[in-house]
Amino acid sequence: MALIAGTKLGPYEIQSLLGAGGMGEVYRARDTRLDRSVAIKILPTHLSDNPEFQQRFEREARAISSLNHPHICHLYDIGYHDDTNFLVMEFLDGETLADRLRKGAMPLPEVLRTGMEIAEALETAHRAGIVHRDLKPGNIMLTKAGAKLMDFGLAKPTTVSASGAASAPLLSAAKTMSGPTPVSPLTTAGSIVGTIHYMSPEQIEGKEADARSDIFAFGAVLYEMASGKRAFEGKSQISVASAILEKDPEPIAASKPLTPAALDHLVATCLAKDREDRFQSARDVRLELKWIADSPSLTTAAPPAKSWSRIMPWAIASAAVLLCVIGGVLWMGRKLPQPNYRMVTFREGTLQNARFSHDGQTIVFSGQWEGEVPQVSTTRVGSPESRPLGIPSATLAAVSASDELAVLEGCEAIFLLDCAGALATVNLAGGAPREIVAHVAYADWSPDSKQLAIVVDDPNDARLEFPPGHVLYRKNSGWLGHPRFSPDGTLIAFENHPLASDDGTIDVVDVQGQRRVLSRGWLSIEGLAWRPDGKEIWFAATNNTAGWADGIHAVTLSGKERTVLRFPWVRLLDISGDGRVLLAHQNWRRQLWGRFRGDSAEHPYSWLDDTNPTALSTDGRALTFSESGELYYIANDSQAYYRKTDGSPAVSLGAGVASLSPDGKWILMYRQDKLVLQPVGLGTPRELSAPGVTGIANVTWSDDGRQIAYEGLFSGKQWNVYTQKIDGGPPTLVAPHGRAAFPVLSADASVLAVHDDNGISLYRAGTNGPQSLKGALASERPVRFVSGGRELLVSGPSGSAMDVTLVDLTSGHRQLWKHLPIRSIANASGLAATPDLEYYAYGTTHYSTDLYLVENLP
Repeated sequence: MALIAGTKLGPYEIQSLLGAGGMGEVYRARDTRLDRSVAIKILPTHLSDNPEFQQRFEREARAISSLNHPHICHLYDIGYHDDTNFLVMEFLDGETLADRLRKGAMPLPEVLRTGMEIAEALETAHRAGIVHRDLKPGNIMLTKAGAKLMDFGLAKPTTVSASGAASAPLLSAAKTMSGPTPVSPLTTAGSIVGTIHYMSPEQIEGKEADARSDIFAFGAVLYEMASGKRAFEGKSQISVASAILEKDPEPIAASKPLTPAALDHLVATCLAKDREDRFQSARDVRLELKWIADSPSLTTAAPPAKSWSRIMPWAIASAAVLLCVIGGVLWMGRKLPQPNYRMVTFREGTLQNARFSHDGQTIVFSGQWEGEVPQVSTTRVGSPESRPLGIPSATLAAVSASDELAVLEGCEAIFLLDCAGALATVNLAGGAPREIVAHVAYADWSPDSKQLAIVVDDPNDARLEFPPGHVLYRKNSGWLGHPRFSPDGTLIAFENHPLASDDGTIDVVDVQGQRRVLSRGWLSIEGLAWRPDGKEIWFAATNNTAGWADGIHAVTLSGKERTVLRFPWVRLLDISGDGRVLLAHQNWRRQLWGRFRGDSAEHPYSWLDDTNPTALSTDGRALTFSESGELYYIANDSQAYYRKTDGSPAVSLGAGVASLSPDGKWILMYRQDKLVLQPVGLGTPRELSAPGVTGIANVTWSDDGRQIAYEGLFSGKQWNVYTQKIDGGPPTLVAPHGRAAFPVLSADASVLAVHDDNGISLYRAGTNGPQSLKGALASERPVRFVSGGRELLVSGPSGSAMDVTLVDLTSGHRQLWKHLPIRSIANASGLAATPDLEYYAYGTTHYSTDLYLVENLP
């Protein structure tokens, strides 16, 4: 949707459209606070509506904001409103290098000067672990202050493995993106990412891009600057790709005879087909350009071609992450003024709670950053710095009007304030905490700062007390959360959760214990606070099945409800006296880790943020995994990723539906109410008979590839566990779903392990009924049979990490699987392993939280 002049996005007033493309629109705008011109980039709706993209957008924008260099476009601000994101960037007055090159080649001094500036920008980005991946003339702006590198929209997070190889490979070259702007800022399934004329050979081949890929693109840009024509041309994308892979451009001196031979030598080295033969860092390129610029007497004769290969490989540059102009945003012109969003925290970690102090300018918050204990810190509104208060292992509960802090000691929350600890008080100015009472989950100060209302979370006894020791309300089941005093101190609002979930109502109780239910039932209530005038209680919640709060809503004391703000994955923490709001926004990503045949150590294999393995071939060479509802296949020897689904609603992945056969040749899918064997390569799909089965989940194979086991939905009514032969015949019912799930077959299909009410049970051929596995816990799931069927690999949560255990089927003896260091990895899931347990894959989820200050909410 095009924005008209005068539209306001927070403090930014749209003035004119600067450009548009597949990644969105860029506008010139005025920052009304600082009275300066800025550039604002907004995203198309199909990207703004993608939760995975929103989380990645915010995380990556934080990283790109750290690039402070005169030849890199500056990122000023990040905003979010009504399900859309936007970036506020430095407004650059000038022309793009692409526009300049339409006039022809550039003079040599200008080529060298501009080239050094671009190389210096790349050097800074690479040192920060950021690979551009879409360097081209259209992403370089020429200004009076020099060249500016911009649009890191295709920058990519990667990790360098222990072997030195960059992980998180790109997709296969099933199709390419072309044109002046890339179609998508994310890795598109089955696509090469980048602009074809400036792609490196490894990108064309679907391999991982690293810093040396940027150097190849830089060589192509230098060639065009000096010669006035592209290094690689063709009548089609295929012919251009072929030229990049197989041909060398003619020397620049062939068309520009006065070109220094050293410049031709430098460009040819940048354009080497093998990345090991290129310059290994942008710094080396910059120093070569400077040497050429400082040596005007260099000969114009081109050196022999064989001398070009004498450049020794340099140390491998770091490969990594990100975006400078991946933007996104929304427009909501119905209400003025527009909400203004400001990020408060910039470290990855777990935010637990945050409150305003009495002056409304100081924010007190507690968080647990990676590798550190929980701590309480303060920051000032508008300041990027924070100061720890020196209260060890403490979590903030509340701040009084006199700046007295209530903290919880020994509260180890995984995400935000959902745990119990010893309640203590300490002054914001300093001092030792003074413990009051144990087993406290939440607290709030009365407006006069003299008393605390607390939620006590003793086992099987959740109660609201005011003052501590005097019970106002008690629950026999479920839990209570986030008590907050009204501004006049006469009422306490709180979350009332009838079950062990986040669903519930907003209730109020007066200081005499008279309770009222204000709201209808809401899903995923995540924090509340009173509006300063006391007329409404604002709370984070959702009324759909999103699974987490998707916005801020309000309810009056008479029960009238309204929606204040749409904001996904949010928790409401506090509202200041002048109406500013503190929100916590959760980010998460689930990555695929594994060790395949040929790997010296485990490393990540996925590139997006929602990945789980579905099956691993018995030789450890091939894997299928799901990524945001799509299925992908990777063969370790080629490092090429192939999407095996097309986004069609007729293809159901479900929970572990798509499963790779042990020999790595077939993928079993559920497509259009049919079980289908899809060949990995060329071949004809084959259907399996499954009468009455209208859905499947959790498919596993026997090691000989002759049988499968799965959970099947029979006639849309009843889930059962079935086994079925691949060579024909209908499924065989083994157990109803109410008794068993997550089936796993032994190598010869003579034993079926399932998860049931007893933990894990075994169904053996020729026996009546299941046999409970000794020593199996109810939370554990079977993974695979090993040791010729004598042992069973099981996985299950243990605290915040996942234990993987081998269980002897005869004695019940248990031992941790020593090959997999998964015990130390939090939130692991989706384990797949080879029969010899040497190779494996699993998903692991990483959570972090950002704190936002929002102004001008209605």
